[in-house]
Amino acid sequence: MQARRAVSLHDTTAEIWRQDARLNLEAAFLTFRTLEDALKATNGSVVNIASVNGMAVFGHPAYSAAKAGLIHFTRLVAFEYGKFGIRSNAVEPGTVRTQAWEARAAANPRAFEEAKRWYALRRIATALDVANAVYFLSSEQAAAITGVFLPLDCGLTAGQAELARTFSQSEHC
Repeated sequence: MQARRAVSLHDTTAEIWRQDARLNLEAAFLTFRTLEDALKATNGSVVNIASVNGMAVFGHPAYSAAKAGLIHFTRLVAFEYGKFGIRSNAVEPGTVRTQAWEARAAANPRAFEEAKRWYALRRIATALDVANAVYFLSSEQAAAITGVFLPLDCGLTAGQAELARTFSQSEHC
């Protein structure tokens, strides 16, 4: 059963706030601390799954605040543990069709099609897109990359096409 997620700050209860903080921030901290020695021994790589919600307001305030905290935690690990050869980065997906989205899709079968207009690439990222980014950031190809936050959002945070079209009155936006 999926936990309830408040869509506005007004609707957010203390329990929802704590639950999102535990799941999306505290779990990453505890996992890191558990694996800290192994990461030091292997010059390991941490790749957290943050969200565009941690960068801007897209609703779901408790989730968003926790993801913003996760972005900062990722930076803290990069800063404090780089001297041990540990790299720390985050992927920041936008909408990705996952099980968490199925209830919304059931309520509005066109939800994903309607959302595409907000993305520069006019598509929704897939779980494979996220996996590929994680693979890259954890690979030797990214050996000199740490403290980076990679938006994996099909251009959502690059700019707002709908708004640009409205103001420019151009079909090219």
